[in-house]
Amino acid sequence: MRIKIISHNRMKKSVEYLFDKLTNEDTKDTTRMYPSLSTFSNSDSFFKSIYARIDEQSEKVNKNLSVNNTTKHLVLTFHPNDKSVLPQYMDEILKDVFEELKIDPENHHLVGFEHNDRSHPHIHIAFSRIGVDGTIFDDQKLGWKINEIAKKIEKKYSLTIAADQKPNGITITRKHLYKPTKRGKLLKLINYGILESNSITEFQSVLKRHGVTVKKLENGTLNYITSDRIVYKEEIMPKEARLHNLYNIIKTQKNSKETIDKRIDLQNKILKCKSIKDIKDLFPNSKVYYQVDGSFVQNITIDADGEQIKLNNLILENIELDPYVKSYDTNNSINFVSHNSNDNSFDEKKQKHLDNKNKKKGKRLGFKVQI
Repeated sequence: MRIKIISHNRMKKSVEYLFDKLTNEDTKDTTRMYPSLSTFSNSDSFFKSIYARIDEQSEKVNKNLSVNNTTKHLVLTFHPNDKSVLPQYMDEILKDVFEELKIDPENHHLVGFEHNDRSHPHIHIAFSRIGVDGTIFDDQKLGWKINEIAKKIEKKYSLTIAADQKPNGITITRKHLYKPTKRGKLLKLINYGILESNSITEFQSVLKRHGVTVKKLENGTLNYITSDRIVYKEEIMPKEARLHNLYNIIKTQKNSKETIDKRIDLQNKILKCKSIKDIKDLFPNSKVYYQVDGSFVQNITIDADGEQIKLNNLILENIELDPYVKSYDTNNSINFVSHNSNDNSFDEKKQKHLDNKNKKKGKRLGFKVQI
């Protein structure tokens, strides 16, 4: 069993929808108003009482109140295995919930709807925070309270324990009760990718390995495309998953203690190497890039499955070098690429690139004046 809090800015619409399901041809067979909670017969009478309480309380506190912060909406959700025992215990379960939360159904204008349109039975409960007698429902630490209540009820009536309450179970936050949603899995993968990356490129590579393509759009936003071609635009994702926030988060964590310790550990291992072959042996199934300047090896970059670790401040002296190669033997699991900074052809290419770049800049800056 789980108890969930429904909170949003369209509370009136959502409660009206619950009442509408009672008369809708498609849903009336799987929906009913719970007999012991039938304080109101329609949404108009329910909200008329809510507005009356709001007017009374607004005068007392000299503050404008709204339906959204006055109406509470809870959902009691049960495991499919409990369907057979619920009719026997439901009245007692509801009574226990109300007693634990200190809710008087009549005083707080409570209505309840039982739904059986899903594999898991569930009951929606909507009520006013302001009682007829002026008492206010205490919703401080409500999330913690309802979790404790759910545990007590599960134990008392021997109900099936929810997945996120089991030892070593899957933690599901604001998702479907007994099965993680696709979006939920994607959010977990995004969190993992952020922790494992030092740049947006690495972040894209991490998610790509797990079947999710991260596409940067021209308008500065991201699309997350899953292996089954479902597209999640960043507008419907949490702030942390949006491009401008990803830059800040990844940049900040670059200097975290864990990252710094990891880099120091790698540097210490590389410093013990006597040859390029020793460095290769440290990083199997990876690409390692480096530059040679005389007898020095510097600017070492390790690319392991698209995740890069750059050790620009590491300089190795008097190390046994391999001859310049573009790619290592294909039979070798490592693709090792080096660049000799004394190679004139490289400098020529670099200078040509800069010349072309400057030409383009000049074109952009040019303008004509017509007299």
